[in-house]
Amino acid sequence: MSKRKKVETEGVSSRSSYGLKDLPSSASKFTKEDVEALNATFKSAFNESEIIPDVEAMNTPHDHFLLNLSSNMLRRPDFDVDNIHGLLDEYVKTFINNLHRIVMNLGLDIDTDESKTDSLVTYMLTRFAKFDRWPFGVRVNEYYRLFVSDKKVSTKPEFVVDKKGVAIIIVVLDKHLNNVFLPDFGESQMLAEILACGFENLHISRVFMEQTILAVRVISSYITFYKAKIPVAYWKELPRGLSRKQSITILRWPGGNDPKTGLDLVKLARRLTVLTALIKIRESLLREEKEENKEGEDKEEDEEDEGEDEQLL
Repeated sequence: MSKRKKVETEGVSSRSSYGLKDLPSSASKFTKEDVEALNATFKSAFNESEIIPDVEAMNTPHDHFLLNLSSNMLRRPDFDVDNIHGLLDEYVKTFINNLHRIVMNLGLDIDTDESKTDSLVTYMLTRFAKFDRWPFGVRVNEYYRLFVSDKKVSTKPEFVVDKKGVAIIIVVLDKHLNNVFLPDFGESQMLAEILACGFENLHISRVFMEQTILAVRVISSYITFYKAKIPVAYWKELPRGLSRKQSITILRWPGGNDPKTGLDLVKLARRLTVLTALIKIRESLLREEKEENKEGEDKEEDEEDEGEDEQLL
């Protein structure tokens, strides 16, 4: 047998011998092998609209775009946010200053203070995108659990955005480029967190349901968006064990799985794209909320009409 043939055979054997006992108990220990065992695949989207809703970005805080702020300015060691012409908003100043500090942190060791990225993400989710306002909420470092048969997987996403308690967006942070190692740059852990949040949603609803969960990977100043659509049939397989018949695909945008193919907040055009995408996601979710409320009101009216008809009879 040739060496190449032997390696291929060993790979097939390894996958076929994978059992429930091999599934890690923690999302942080997930690898590409575990992703394959759960019948999941990450794939690059063809375009932005496959992940980001194609809606008008309403109520966008345009003062955050700062068209006169270039990447070269942010990279200057003597950068002073107070010297940006026309910038008066103190919150926006804090956002830009955190971005500058992240840029200056890129070439430093991995044990450098990483709270800057946390502050930047917190700001984008709350002060900018307003995901901390009802019907949304932002959970920070809360535990979630996924059960595959009797095997429990624990996760602790850095940020989860929910809508009336139902998790809809997960933010995965790897705060420093030097922290990120091959081969998957955190995507395996992301899958575990997506499934665990989805499992919690099922627990809340008490019924199997199709779910769409978005994820955002933040590595230093680079942003990548993900979208997972998980069908009912996939959820129904998990209580029996690893999914064999059903599969899921997680779409990624932009580009391939490399941190630097993400959208760099330091660059003006990319920053506009990221911030606009967050607003579009919020607007799309608010529209869904209005439609759900309208359907609920129509249903109540129909039930009232039926009750009146019965009384007449």
